[in-house]
Amino acid sequence: MLTVAAAIFLSAAWQKRGTISDYLRYLEVIDITPVLYDGEQVMASEIFSDFRYIELEANEESMIRSIQDIVVHNGNIFILESSGKVLRFDETGCFLNRIGSTGRGPGEFSQTNINLNILRDQNQIAVTDHTLKKVNIFEFDGKHVTSFTVGCYPLYVASVNNHLLSYTGWLHAQFSNNYAISVTTLKGKPSGSLLPVERFIPRGMAILWSHIADGYYYFRDSLSLRDANVDTIYRIVNKDRIFPRYYLSAGKKHLTWEKRYNTGDPDRTIRKNSVYFNGFVETAGHIFLGARVIDVPGYFLYDKAKKAVRNISPPSGPGGIASIRGFTNDIDGGIPFWPAGYYSDKELLAYFEPRFLRGHFRNITILPQKHSYDSKKHLSLKERIERSDINSNPWIMLAKLK
Repeated sequence: MLTVAAAIFLSAAWQKRGTISDYLRYLEVIDITPVLYDGEQVMASEIFSDFRYIELEANEESMIRSIQDIVVHNGNIFILESSGKVLRFDETGCFLNRIGSTGRGPGEFSQTNINLNILRDQNQIAVTDHTLKKVNIFEFDGKHVTSFTVGCYPLYVASVNNHLLSYTGWLHAQFSNNYAISVTTLKGKPSGSLLPVERFIPRGMAILWSHIADGYYYFRDSLSLRDANVDTIYRIVNKDRIFPRYYLSAGKKHLTWEKRYNTGDPDRTIRKNSVYFNGFVETAGHIFLGARVIDVPGYFLYDKAKKAVRNISPPSGPGGIASIRGFTNDIDGGIPFWPAGYYSDKELLAYFEPRFLRGHFRNITILPQKHSYDSKKHLSLKERIERSDINSNPWIMLAKLK
C-alpha cells in the first residue's frame, strides 16, 4: 500500500538518523484515500449525548466581527477577534475583560498574525506576535506580566514544563531548511531547542499549526511523496523530546483535476493535486479530521479501536461539496456539528454566527424523516435564536461526548 510504503520510508530515514527509533512503535497511519468519495450521513447522537449553547455578550467593548482563534481554560473563554482584540468571557458568556491592545509597546501586539496559548501551570495567557517576533504574557484579568522578543517568527507558542516552545518561522526556514523549535524560559531566556524538525521530515516545510491537547502539537507539513500527501501529528514528551504519533495520508492519484481556459489552446490547463488536512481533534475513542479535498471541505471520523475511517461529508451535486458539514444534528434539530477544539475533557466546541442558525431553521430539510430530534429542545433553541439580531455576537456550541 502506498501510504504504508511512505510510512516505512520516513521511519527508515528517522531510524538511520538515530533520533526517534525508540518511539516508532507508537506510530499509526490514518489513510483517508479509500473513503475520499464515499461519504455518508452520520447522526450526532452516535458520538454525542447533548448539545448546549453559550451566547457571548455583545457590548461596545466586546463586539466580535469574526473569531480568529479561541482557547478555553477552567471556564475562561478567550477569543481572538479579527481586528486583533483579545477578549475574555466566563462560562455563561458574560464579558469579563480585554487582554492587551494593538501597538508596539509592552503588552501590545500587532493587529494580525497573532495567536493565543494558555500557560496552564501559571494560569496565564500568552499572545504570540508573528510580525514583531514577540511574546506577551498576561494574567487572565488582563494584567501584563512580561514581554520579550524571540530570535524567530513565533507562529505558535506552546507551554511545556514551565518553558515556551516556539516554531522558527517559515519566512526564513523555507529557504534555509533549518526548521527547529526554540525553547525559552517564561521570561524569554533562551534554553536550547528541540531536535530540528528537518531531521524528522526528509523534505517539505513543517508549521506548528495548533495545540491539540496536553502533550500534542500538530505540525502541518508539505511533505509530498510521489503517490501520497502526508501530514504528521507529533507528540511533545517534554521540553527536550518530540516524536511522531500519527501520519495522516491521502493518495494523490484520486485527487487530480484539470481546468481549461477559454483560450482556444486545448493544451493550456492547470493540473492540481489538492488535498490537505486543516483540523485534528482527538478524544478517547475517536479522531476528528478536517480536510479540503479538491478545494471543498471534507470531514472524516477515525475510530481508534476499529482503526477505521469514515467520510461523514455526503456530497451534493457534481462539485462534490458536502451537503451536511459535519454530524447531522438529530439531538435538537440545530445546525450540523463539527468540532473546532476542546472545551473540557467531556465537551468539544464549535462556534457560529446566529444568522447561520436562523437560516438553518428556515430551511431544515437535511434531516431524514426516519430520524427525529427532541422537539422541546428544538423549540427552545429556535426561540433563543429568534431573539438574536444583526448585532449579536457569535455563539459557542458545545457537544457532550458519550
